[in-house]
Amino acid sequence: MKKNFLKFLTLSVTAIGALLFFQTFANQALMDPSFDTSIVPVGFNNTVQTVAKQSDGKIIFGGDFTTYK
Repeated sequence: MKKNFLKFLTLSVTAIGALLFFQTFANQALMDPSFDTSIVPVGFNNTVQTVAKQSDGKIIFGGDFTTYK
């Protein structure tokens, strides 16, 4: 029997209730809308390379994207 395991660094919930899984082996986040099919995926139009939280609580994203939908 073949088993697949994923090791996660972070599990987050977005403002629209989508789940984001940040993986240790990939530079991407995967959204799983299967628990609610009314979710319309939104996000960046290319790769997010880094995420930082400022002291005022704002979250800054950096990477190869030009827009956020």
